[in-house]
Amino acid sequence: MNPNIAQISTKKIAKSAASLEPSAMITLFEIDLSELVARGERVVWTNISEPIRSELRFHNNLKLVQNNITWNGDDYFPAPIKASGFETSAKGSPPTPKLTIAINPEGLDEETQLRIKYIKYAIRDLDSLVGAKVTRIRTFAKYIDGANFYDNYGVTTGPADGQQKLKSNILTPPEGFDPDENAYFPKDIYFIDRKSGENKNTVEFELASPFDLQGLKLPGRVVTENSCVWTYRGEGCCYEYTNIKKTDVGEMHHNENSNCKATVDGSAPPVATFKNESLKTIVGVSALIHSPDSSNGYTPGALWNQGIAYKKGQYVRIQLKGVNYYFVSRANGNTANPPPHETFWVADECSKDMKGCSVRWRNNPEIPNQANTTPLPIGAFPTSRRGGSS
Repeated sequence: MNPNIAQISTKKIAKSAASLEPSAMITLFEIDLSELVARGERVVWTNISEPIRSELRFHNNLKLVQNNITWNGDDYFPAPIKASGFETSAKGSPPTPKLTIAINPEGLDEETQLRIKYIKYAIRDLDSLVGAKVTRIRTFAKYIDGANFYDNYGVTTGPADGQQKLKSNILTPPEGFDPDENAYFPKDIYFIDRKSGENKNTVEFELASPFDLQGLKLPGRVVTENSCVWTYRGEGCCYEYTNIKKTDVGEMHHNENSNCKATVDGSAPPVATFKNESLKTIVGVSALIHSPDSSNGYTPGALWNQGIAYKKGQYVRIQLKGVNYYFVSRANGNTANPPPHETFWVADECSKDMKGCSVRWRNNPEIPNQANTTPLPIGAFPTSRRGGSS
């Protein structure tokens, strides 16, 4: 930004704030989810037509305008929001504002209903949005984009008149209308610290300043000798089929890089239960079925299909929040009962210890010629004990 332009815009805001009759105050909110969804394992799964978003923009100026507000080229949709506690003090700790959002979309227009539903799905799938960046932007109505009041703002309606055509469904521009994307108060930036309340109509978040270290615990990650912290086949864990290390939205599995190990043939078949019991022994077969079967349309490790009558030893997967969970059929003709029904399926799970990691990466019974992987890619610190080794 040009320093001279910034100085002019700052003076505008200061002058308007000191005016006895300023135009209406506009408050805009942004919730940045980009850090939460940057990795393919954390995805917002919805059954609505709303596109996947990494940033949610909305405003609560419903008494002024019921439509979207355009500011700096971005659209902010109207939503019933209550924000409080942003006041700062020279004494004590930083403020901990609270943001209350209505999550009951009844009575709102169709577009707003979809946005509200998306927020509900995001809260469900992204750990209540903890860690998301929240920005509060305040300016005066006279400085928001001209597109809020005029059709094709900046383009004349005719070669001679040079007049803009007012939108028919909105209020007339405020007195002294002067669109300026740089004229706003300093942004208030916070992060969602926790979900402090929820009912069928609203959800309340408590925000924290990025400089607020109260309650911070060190170390950020606990050092454990024999307990893996990774999500099995998910965040941190490398054991997954190389050819399906992608989510349904096309983003790469964040472990798929040169630092993540792969098995000898790139496969990662089901192996054992969380007690390290062999799946083929439990099912009663000499080996799991790793080849396609044209007689029933079976493909190893494919998503469960109700139209397939699975045979004993064949295995499928279901997907939850971007993580694949594998299940082996206990009997022939298994079709009507989807996993994880324990009577018909046995789950592939990891014991999250050295033995569970070893059975997958060293002499895996389901992978011929599997070489010993050294060191084991376990999310623990085996050498943290005196004289330890992996």
